[in-house]
Amino acid sequence: MSGERPTNRKYDVLSMFSGCGGMDLGFLGGFRYMGSEFHSHPFRILQAIDNDKLAIETYRLNISDAAVVGDLTEIAPESLPKARVLIGGFPCQDFSSSGPKVGFAGARGLLYLAMIGYMKHHRPDVVIGENVPHIASLHKGIYLRKILGDIKATGYNPSVWELVAADFGISQSRRRIIIVATRTDIGFPPQQPNGSFVDRFRPIEFALDDLKSIEDERVPNQSQYFVATKATSGGGQGDHTNKKGELAYGHL
Repeated sequence: MSGERPTNRKYDVLSMFSGCGGMDLGFLGGFRYMGSEFHSHPFRILQAIDNDKLAIETYRLNISDAAVVGDLTEIAPESLPKARVLIGGFPCQDFSSSGPKVGFAGARGLLYLAMIGYMKHHRPDVVIGENVPHIASLHKGIYLRKILGDIKATGYNPSVWELVAADFGISQSRRRIIIVATRTDIGFPPQQPNGSFVDRFRPIEFALDDLKSIEDERVPNQSQYFVATKATSGGGQGDHTNKKGELAYGHL
């Protein structure tokens, strides 16, 4: 980071909208999955914040005690620890093709401003946000342009990547918008990663075959490759069954 030579130093990370910690785990590394080793990365989560108590309990059980329950609309940025990296999958429901599509008029549409507030006060080197790809086209992209404009006005240069999960070994047809913003005085642009599984995706059985013998149907998707009950509204989310040899359905 910032042109520094690689060292054993751990870079501090503040995580917003952390949920169960999927993005955080990717930053940390240091785990084994399906026979593959994922080496540790030079990051340390100072604090992870989400308003869902059960998600935070899951995070604390599986990742670390750094996670806390909190409402980011009520937490002052100055009360949060200063970190060199800010990450957050800010809520997508109001931008999703399977949601109400109300953008900033929705209850969660403006929650990205919690990240902007932190950026203004703590000036992290790098900020990474995640959302659904439909945010780029909803109302002709007005919401994504506004978010990028706010990032630029705060003194950061944002890049927008659309990544496909299957290209990186995930057994699901899920796409996501990733916003990577570096502080303007840093000067170097981030490099978009290339997937290692392009045109050779891992089918759903790679991830779920070991669950076929489980008969406890209180947990969805255990004995059969089925996503969910039919959605009552939205863009078809949950209206699909999964088939062996194919990618799992992942809503956009």
